Amino acid sequence: MAVMSELAPGRAHRAAQTLEGLMQFRRWSIFLPRSASVEAESNAVYVNGRQQGNPQFFEQIRQRLQHILDDCNLLQVTGASCTPETGIVEALEVVLNAQMVMMGFLSNRQFHKALALGELCVEVADRITEGHPELLFWRMLARANLGDAYVRLRRRADARKVLEMALHLIEEHSGAAPAATMSRVRVLKGACHAHLGRADLEEGNIEAALGHVDMLIEDYERYIWELSDTKEDREAEATTVATAYAFRGSCDAQQNRHDSALSWFGRALKCLETHQDIGTDGPQIAAMVREDVERTECLKPEGDVSALMAAQ
Repeated sequence: MAVMSELAPGRAHRAAQTLEGLMQFRRWSIFLPRSASVEAESNAVYVNGRQQGNPQFFEQIRQRLQHILDDCNLLQVTGASCTPETGIVEALEVVLNAQMVMMGFLSNRQFHKALALGELCVEVADRITEGHPELLFWRMLARANLGDAYVRLRRRADARKVLEMALHLIEEHSGAAPAATMSRVRVLKGACHAHLGRADLEEGNIEAALGHVDMLIEDYERYIWELSDTKEDREAEATTVATAYAFRGSCDAQQNRHDSALSWFGRALKCLETHQDIGTDGPQIAAMVREDVERTECLKPEGDVSALMAAQ
């Protein structure tokens, strides 16, 4: 496959030699829903700079993805399939980096470009992992990111279709994936629930949103801490989990369940404090959560301060 990547969005690029290297947490943690992410902001600046400096940037990324599809068609004609020998690692790296670019376009409000890349990434991920159920991670990642884009653009029906398909894929293929890969897949499953919950909340369906958020938290609490134990990654894991806790608290607050909301906000703050390193995402998210605590306390009936004290 003629798919060697030239992308290095927002951070020093280290070419992955194996599929395992491509799936390391720090390579894709940027895609997980977080209330604040300096890495995501830097990626948006990078993509904007590349597009301004090279008006053909988007088209070049799109063509790389299209070339992979063309190569897959050629392999199919010859009766072969995508393997390490035929360039599957390089192809998946192109897909991963294309999703970084998609995320940058989305942040920069270049929605047509973002959706074009996101939809093509889903198609490419499906084709190059065909016959490899152990590579379910890549199909999940592409759908989680496209679903996020659809929700942001209020195309909620499209988002549900993509995200529910991702959840169906887990049920269908999870038994074929190695245990280490399944932890990653389950975290992506949680991200899909986060996007579905956001779509429900925006439509005023809080009970449905709560169901998704509870499944999100269950997946994160059980699996995300298995992905990496470095201090840098622990901080990224903590900001992801804290964002989920705060989301749960916001749902409760909207239903006037103030004590429950304050309890969830308190869990978010504790999670951030426990795993704080040198990054700035944690303090930013903590400041947002404290504002939620103050707002919720103002809405509580007078005389009940126990939950606030627990949250602090």
